[in-house]
Amino acid sequence: MIIKSLSRKSNTGQLVNYIFKYVFKESEKNTPRITPEKSDKNKFIIRHNIRSRSVKGFTKEFKENESFRLVHRKDSVRLFHTIISFSNKDKEQVTDKILKDIAKKFIEERGLNNMYAGTKHENKDHIHLHLLISGTQLNGRSSRISKQKFHSIKLALQNFQLEKYPQLLHSLPEHGKKARQIEKDAIVQKVKSERQTDKQALLEYLEKAYSNSKSQEQFLSQLKKSGHEPYFRNGNFQGMRYEGKMKFRLSRLGFDKARLQALDKIKAAQDKTLSELKSLRSRKSKEQKRSIAQSSLNKRFSIAINRNEKQPQEISVIPSNNEDKEIGGGDTNEDRSIAPANEEFKSRGEEQDETKELEDDELTQEME
Repeated sequence: MIIKSLSRKSNTGQLVNYIFKYVFKESEKNTPRITPEKSDKNKFIIRHNIRSRSVKGFTKEFKENESFRLVHRKDSVRLFHTIISFSNKDKEQVTDKILKDIAKKFIEERGLNNMYAGTKHENKDHIHLHLLISGTQLNGRSSRISKQKFHSIKLALQNFQLEKYPQLLHSLPEHGKKARQIEKDAIVQKVKSERQTDKQALLEYLEKAYSNSKSQEQFLSQLKKSGHEPYFRNGNFQGMRYEGKMKFRLSRLGFDKARLQALDKIKAAQDKTLSELKSLRSRKSKEQKRSIAQSSLNKRFSIAINRNEKQPQEISVIPSNNEDKEIGGGDTNEDRSIAPANEEFKSRGEEQDETKELEDDELTQEME
């Protein structure tokens, strides 16, 4: 079935006359029924919270109820006009009993605190219901409903029809669409579903890459390895291409760009820590080298001093007849003292070479 809702802000009597023009004869429109039990059997009339049985009585009761409105406006809706239509292919299946049952369900969903009056029309090739609804509830409040509420009423009536009257196959709104439109809708729905799936998969890749990264460069590198190319705008990381095809912005994926800045901060902190550690190691290494060199040097100086102290004893043992030889420049005390000095300078050179080799080895290790 198809449900439409209209509103009337004036001329209440004119609308009531139009709705019931096929129900009452001209002479009956303004005359209350004397024997309603007999006369109403052949008339299809739907009433709720209304006692009248004539057009004049319906109009009067709607106007009286409107006078109890709590909030008055110039453009207030006096009556709501709802039309419930059925397909002409179901014309043989639609009975008065079904119409009244569906109207009753509609009244329950729309609100039992309103006033209703309606009937059916068969002047066209399809049967349809006309229902008038008071613009004001019995408590004086407006009977207006939202679009969401009206949509929920349509869904409730459609489900009611499917469950209770499945024989009305052609009166479902979906059957009113062209085959091409239905196929188009199916394609659009499929694309939306696939795009949603791709979006979820890409978000999972982003989270996985982020958890395994310690810098933004490493994060982007891992994304490229997964087969998803990041794209940039004005030099800034903007989003991802899923498998090189569809683009997804980070904001649409629900991934906050501030998290990338956090990676940069982590990288800067790590670089600073490594730099301080290298500086500390270099300083400690140099101090150790200096300590080793100083110790070695002190040791060699001590050895040289001990040798010089032993030289006078060796000289005193030489016989007196060798004095000429000593004066002549042969084996003198000066020559003996020069030898240890030469050895001392040689050992110092070797020590400097060893220190330089140690420094070169440690520098090579740090670079590796």
